[in-house]
Amino acid sequence: MDFIIFLPIFIMVLGITYFYIKKNYHYSRFREFKKVKNKGLLNALLYLFYRYLTPKPGSRLHNFYSRFLIHRTIDVKTIFLYKSLSLVIGIILLSSIKLTNIYLYTQEIYNNFYYKVDYMGTQNKSVGVEKAFEEEMMYFEIAKKRINNVIEKDKSIVINTIYNIIDFDNKETELDIDILSEKVYIRLLNYHKVRRINYPITIFILISFYFLPNIIVFIKNIFTKVDSKIELMFLKKLFILNGSIKPVNFRDVLSILIKNSNYYKTLLIDVESANNSNKNIEKFYRDRIRQSKELDEKLFLEKLEQANNIDFDQAVINIKNEFKIDKKERSRKVKKRIKWIEIIGGVGFIIILGLTFYYLLKVWMDVYNVNDFTTTM
Repeated sequence: MDFIIFLPIFIMVLGITYFYIKKNYHYSRFREFKKVKNKGLLNALLYLFYRYLTPKPGSRLHNFYSRFLIHRTIDVKTIFLYKSLSLVIGIILLSSIKLTNIYLYTQEIYNNFYYKVDYMGTQNKSVGVEKAFEEEMMYFEIAKKRINNVIEKDKSIVINTIYNIIDFDNKETELDIDILSEKVYIRLLNYHKVRRINYPITIFILISFYFLPNIIVFIKNIFTKVDSKIELMFLKKLFILNGSIKPVNFRDVLSILIKNSNYYKTLLIDVESANNSNKNIEKFYRDRIRQSKELDEKLFLEKLEQANNIDFDQAVINIKNEFKIDKKERSRKVKKRIKWIEIIGGVGFIIILGLTFYYLLKVWMDVYNVNDFTTTM
């Protein structure tokens, strides 16, 4: 029974999940769930998870993750699934480590007579190891039942209590009572220590596991920022190329962009879904533009909205003009960068020249001082 340390936590989480689902699960959704359940248990569990354990579209948390995942190929529901799986893996891993440590330490405590104590130097008589070990384990079991909170109590108090337990039997023991009390105390202390859970560290590790997918996405976002900008330029060129070939409409071009996108695939699929549904398309674009943090992305969304709702041909012309402006801006940045390189190179050359002159002059002055010293002598 000592190994079932996580059972209360598991029962509590299970109970909270059950009552939450029961409270929010209405009969009107039963038929929908039944259809999913007929496709398999895994699909039914995923249905319940996505339904109740992921943020609802339009909520602050959902909007935050929509912005956070803007360059990824996964959606909000998927990252919450990964976060939950990561948490479950963390619980299983920590439980496995804890149970393994308990098993190994317990085996050592119950089977090793010389466990963490060298008594031979202070023992005043010869010892029968087998009998001494049997006595020690007997008093260990008695102390385990009678003494609580061993870790919190002062060592001397616990040892004195064990001493009194041994002395109360009024029997001659193989080991001196002082040594026997010390050995029983060490076994008892480590028996309780290995079973103790460090809740702050455990909670911190589990929180780290839960947010591990966030960390991975954040790191990937740093390295993919440049790639996403390159892809955005490529998508604009595709938009111009395919939008200039008549006859063509917005949905045809959008399908081509989706097929050739990676970082912006989720965004473009959302645009397609908004067009296929009864959503307010203007509100959709307005919300996505507000959520976006990148200026280039905001401008691209504005062009998509213009092509979608106002004038497709004018949107193509505007993207062409935007390319011309971008080209001038890149040229200006390159010239500015070259200018700074020239300034830094010039300053660096002057510093190197000055240091070279200094060391040459220093050598000459040292030689001059030596010759002057020799002449004076």
